Amino acid sequence: MIPISDENVQVLKYKDIEKYRDFSSDKEKTLYISFLSFELDLINDKIEKIKKNAIKLYNEKINNPASNLSKRCCNFKLLEEKGQLYKQKG
Repeated sequence: MIPISDENVQVLKYKDIEKYRDFSSDKEKTLYISFLSFELDLINDKIEKIKKNAIKLYNEKINNPASNLSKRCCNFKLLEEKGQLYKQKG
């Protein structure tokens, strides 16, 4: 989980995918797009649970930094601060 601002989110259009990744063949490209579509469907089916768990994890890290779970997580506050710096430079 990495915090980014909404203005840094880009919608991926499959027709433009070669701007982001090279493919050795059209078949590889088609399979990759199919895989991305499959992943997106899985995420969309569970989006509310994902959001709920993300909030729970964030709160655990902030409120209980000594827990075993928190020790394995990124420093969300630091990432948010650095994200704001990136936003200001952009």
